[in-house]
Amino acid sequence: MKHLTITSVGHVDHGKSTLLGRLLFETGAVSDQRLEQARARSEELGRPLEFAFLLDALEEEQAKNITIDLGRFQFRTARSVFTVIDAPGHKEFLKNMVSGAASADGVILLVDAEEGMRDQTRRHAYLLRLLGVRQIVVAINKMDRVGYSRVAFESNRAQVESHLAALGLRAGSILPVAAAHGDNVTRPSDQLRWHSGPTLLEALEALEPSAPLDRLPARFPVQDIYSGPDGDIAVGRLEAGTLRAGETLRFWPSGTEIPLNLVSSRRAGSQPEARAGESIALQLPRDVAVERGQIGTAPGLPPRVARELRASLFWLGRQPLEKGKAYLLRLATVETAATVRGIERIVRTESLSSVTGDLPSVAHSEVAEVLLETEQPVPFDRFSEVPTTGRIVLLDGGEVSGGGILTQ
Repeated sequence: MKHLTITSVGHVDHGKSTLLGRLLFETGAVSDQRLEQARARSEELGRPLEFAFLLDALEEEQAKNITIDLGRFQFRTARSVFTVIDAPGHKEFLKNMVSGAASADGVILLVDAEEGMRDQTRRHAYLLRLLGVRQIVVAINKMDRVGYSRVAFESNRAQVESHLAALGLRAGSILPVAAAHGDNVTRPSDQLRWHSGPTLLEALEALEPSAPLDRLPARFPVQDIYSGPDGDIAVGRLEAGTLRAGETLRFWPSGTEIPLNLVSSRRAGSQPEARAGESIALQLPRDVAVERGQIGTAPGLPPRVARELRASLFWLGRQPLEKGKAYLLRLATVETAATVRGIERIVRTESLSSVTGDLPSVAHSEVAEVLLETEQPVPFDRFSEVPTTGRIVLLDGGEVSGGGILTQ
C-alpha cells in the first residue's frame, strides 16, 4: 500500500479547505462527532454544512472562514494511505504554506473557475518550483459558479498550463471540480459529463511517493550533547541515509571521526542500525569533542563545507533583505551569522519578470539569488542532492524572515 503526503495550495478563498474536507468526508475519514460539530457551527453562522469546518479546528478560523495554521489529517483508500496537510492561502501565512509544501509528495493546486489564476496562485506555483515539488494535480474548483461550462474550464486550463510551463513545471492532471457539491471529487459527476479524465481522488492515487530519504547519503546533524555514565552522548535526528553500528562517522566541519555506536532508546545496549527520520543517540569516545551544529556523515560521502553559500531565497521579512546586513542562518541544527554579500537576481513571482545586477535589497514576497558569507564554515549539500541539508532559513531580529535552497 502506498503512503503519500499531499497538501493544497492556491489563492485564498479558492476552496482548499472545502475540497479537503469533502475528500475526508467522502472517504469516511470524518468521525460522527466532528461532523456534528461542523453541522452545529455551520447552523450557528446561518450556512449550509461547511466542509471546511471539518478541517478548521480553531475558533478564529471558523469565525473568519480562513485557514491560518497547518492542519494534518489522514484518509485511506483500498490502495493508498494519504496524509493531508491543509496549508493557508493568505499572503500573510506564506511561511505555513512553504512548511506544508516542503514535506509533500505532491500538491493540489486550486484555481477558482470564476476568478482564474491570481497573484497568490502564481506565487505558490513558483514556490513549488523552488521547493522541488514536481507532482502537481490542478483542480479547477467552483465549476458550479460558471454553470459547469466546459469553455470556462478549458480557458482556465490553458492559463494554468502556460504559467506552469514558464516555470518548467507540468501538471499530471488538470480537472474540473465543484467541491461544495462533491462534483468530480471522488466520483464522476453528471454535471461534468464532458470531462473524460480522472476524478480528483483518481488523480491523487496516480501520484508516487518521493524517493526514500534513507537511500541518500547519511546526514546526522547534532542537536545536543548529554553526559552519560560511559561518556558523552550525541543526540539528534538522522535527516538522511542509513547508519549501521561499527561504521565510521565523520563530523563536519571539524573532521573528527568516531566508530559508530548507536545507543538504543528501547532497550539496554546498542542497536544495529538507524534510518532517516529516526531520532538517535551516539555514544562518543571519552577523548572526542563533538558539538551541536556539527553534521555527521560517512567519510566517503561528505557534505560540502564553505563560508560562501549561494542560495535561491524567498523573502518574507517585515523589512527588506539588505545587501551588507548580517542575519542569523539556520541549516538543520547549524546556526551562524551570515552577511548578504550580493543580491544578483530578483524574481517577481506573480509576473515571472526579473532584474539582475548588483542589487541593494529584496522586498517581501520576492525571490532572489543571493551570495551569503557565513561567520563559521558551514557543512551543507546542494538541495538537488540532499534536500534536508540543502535548505536554510534566515532570521532577522529573532524572527524567521526568509527561507530557501542552497545551489552552490
